[in-house]
Amino acid sequence: MIKFLITIVILINIPLVKTTSELFSITRTKQDGSIFNYEEEEIDFKKLKNLQINETSFSIIHFRNPKISNFTWYDNVELYVNQISKKYFIYYTASFKEGHDLKFLRVNKFICNIRQCDIGWFLVFKNETKGIMEGKDGVYHADYAILFVITSKDNHINLKTIEINNELMRLSICPYVNWVSKKGIIKFVPEDNIKDNGYFVKANDYAHIITPIFFIKVSESSFFICGKLKQPTKPDLNIGYKLKKSKVTVSFQNISDVVDYKIKCYDGEDSNDYYHFGYTPASEYYMNKNVVDKIDYGKNFKFYAGQIINIYKTKPFKKCLENANSETRLEDENVYENPRCSKRLPNKLNVTIFPVVDSLKFITYNKKNKVFLQYIEKKDMNKVSILKCLSKVDNEHIPHLDEFYSRYVHFSIIHDENNKVKQLPYSFEFNFSSSGMSYFGKYDCEIKSNVAKFDKKLVTVNKVFILPYNHTDVPLKEILVGKNGKVSCQKKYGSFSKLLRIKINFLEDDKEMETLSDFSKSTNKMHVTNKEIEYHLQDILNDFEIQCIYETIFETKFSTIQKIKILNENDSLSNKLFIIIIVSIVSGMVIIIVLIVTILIRRKRRINRQKIRRMMDLSINSSLSSSTSSVSTSSIKSRSLANSSQTNSNSGSKNSSTTQPPKTKKNTKTTNGNLGKGR
Repeated sequence: MIKFLITIVILINIPLVKTTSELFSITRTKQDGSIFNYEEEEIDFKKLKNLQINETSFSIIHFRNPKISNFTWYDNVELYVNQISKKYFIYYTASFKEGHDLKFLRVNKFICNIRQCDIGWFLVFKNETKGIMEGKDGVYHADYAILFVITSKDNHINLKTIEINNELMRLSICPYVNWVSKKGIIKFVPEDNIKDNGYFVKANDYAHIITPIFFIKVSESSFFICGKLKQPTKPDLNIGYKLKKSKVTVSFQNISDVVDYKIKCYDGEDSNDYYHFGYTPASEYYMNKNVVDKIDYGKNFKFYAGQIINIYKTKPFKKCLENANSETRLEDENVYENPRCSKRLPNKLNVTIFPVVDSLKFITYNKKNKVFLQYIEKKDMNKVSILKCLSKVDNEHIPHLDEFYSRYVHFSIIHDENNKVKQLPYSFEFNFSSSGMSYFGKYDCEIKSNVAKFDKKLVTVNKVFILPYNHTDVPLKEILVGKNGKVSCQKKYGSFSKLLRIKINFLEDDKEMETLSDFSKSTNKMHVTNKEIEYHLQDILNDFEIQCIYETIFETKFSTIQKIKILNENDSLSNKLFIIIIVSIVSGMVIIIVLIVTILIRRKRRINRQKIRRMMDLSINSSLSSSTSSVSTSSIKSRSLANSSQTNSNSGSKNSSTTQPPKTKKNTKTTNGNLGKGR
């Protein structure tokens, strides 16, 4: 009866366990639609690992303590996930569904393939919540939030296998930024050679880009990367295509007229019906790699020496990407096109190279000095400028040919500033307004290296003077000077200008503007050196502006303007006092920190010494106790043995005829408490 009551008490205290798991089906299919593998997996939400991020909401759904799980990707397959047991109401981040950020898993299966990838949040509710899919306003709280990510053994996701070779560039599609959910925390980042280097269809909303698939390196790497999938707590995954070498050969038509930029396969065809891509093989590029460029005739584009122009039909891609299905993207995921025709550009043109800022159209020729000039206007000084070596063809500026040899030749830019030569990289970016006069002066282009096919006899290089526009003021950085500080104007800039006069504009005083123009010798107002004219501050107490006016050898003028802030004695004392206070505070804090650390170290050492002392005391006590016990035990044993021998001698004859069987020990086994591994 007592045992029965104990059992009842135990049963009463056992809590009722409600399941926190859901059964899913995971299907992976091959390119031909056949099933690669099928598995059912029960996922216990509570047993998943915690996700260490600060996210607490997605769209209108809030959650706490998010978890993380993963789906494994297998090479060359597509991934589909369904809900089987339907114990819970599950919503997941949708990469595509008109008007919604979420999909309902009971109705819409999770998809990850070339069409779209629904990877991201699974938001789990115990009870039905209709308002979410109906788009009703409000805040909904999920019972569980699981971030599902993708893993693969080599950090690659191969969407398809495509056959190509160095001559055959097949046009296809790559995932783009909206291939995954726009608002999710998992992002797709296109590769640099893919980003904006292709065509889009508006209805597709940047989920895919139309681009050629090609071997980027000469070594013909076996994988073409479209971009990277960036997932929290996981390494980036390369998304793209496995490449297989094709035996298909391509014939190229050579063209000689590159001035007429609208290249067609056949006369009478509308260029708008075709996509055009330029392909520069590694043999035509000094960096020894293959390059593809989108050629959009309506925008800025370039032709390069030895480039191959591949022309493709637009119709199959527009039909595929303008998919009318509101649930998935792409009408057909197997869309590839070979070039309708391929045309090779010439590699020999007579050109003249100029170092210029932004464009050749600003270059002028000064007949008197027989040099080329480029003037920079005030309005252009605040923007980022790009310095390049550009070419004119037969002395004519043709925009799509101004970089014609920039892949055949590795140019460097030479800047001669005040007889100091600087070597700058090709396509150098800078800002005039933040650099003062640093980037004005004489420039030249130098050939550092070139491909074997390049003929230097076809190229003429000209120097260019880049100067401020006539009567332009060039701002210099404001400076702070004390009573004995120095304010000066350079006597000249390079070989192109000399100082004409100096103007001192007093900003706060009622003093009239001072003008200095005779720089033959020093005076009480200025000191003349080999390189500068130094202005004496004398009794100036307030801020002023110094303007240095120059005349160029090209009969133009420009000036530099610099604001000078005067550091008065009171300001100086205040600044010194401020510095002393700051230094004192910092020093005091350092001393306090050192004292605290010293105290903590000493305290720790004292505690350690006390521990060691206690351990030694315990050891000594234990030894003494052991010795005492040993002595006591040995004396007891000796007495026992004596008594035993006496007893045995007395009873030996009595027991000699009787033999007792030995006692047997009971054999027992101990089983490990871990009976098996849970899923």
